[in-house]
Amino acid sequence: MSENKRFAQVMAALAETFQRDVTESLAKIYREALGDLSIGQIEKAAAEHIALGQHFPRPVELRKLVVGSEEDRALAAWIRANALRSSVGSYRPMPAELDESSRKAIAALGGWREFCVSEEPEHFLRQRFVDSWGLYDREQRTALPAGAERLRLVE
Repeated sequence: MSENKRFAQVMAALAETFQRDVTESLAKIYREALGDLSIGQIEKAAAEHIALGQHFPRPVELRKLVVGSEEDRALAAWIRANALRSSVGSYRPMPAELDESSRKAIAALGGWREFCVSEEPEHFLRQRFVDSWGLYDREQRTALPAGAERLRLVE
């Protein structure tokens, strides 16, 4: 079965479950908003929302079921960075396997060496890392591609 048919089935199941009409334009908006997710991920998220949700989901709610909330992702990044801090240590360079937002968050905390040898209580260091990571992740996700221009509203 094609991805388009599978997506139409997902929207029909959501519409039936939550007693909502789904127009062609609404389905197109959802498909575009979730376009970076696989149809399998969308199906799984929709099934979970049907089982646990109380209303017709917005695209962001389906997305969170697949990729987690920003806080979930930031805490996962902290767990990876903290584990590497322990295993790699301060005398070696920052590990390449850290994502860009983690690298920027660590730089904001004073760099890899400072991050590794910090005597700050771990819960404070974790919160500073998570806050910085969130900032850099949002910045990265909302950045325009090279050469793109921002939409200008006409008055």
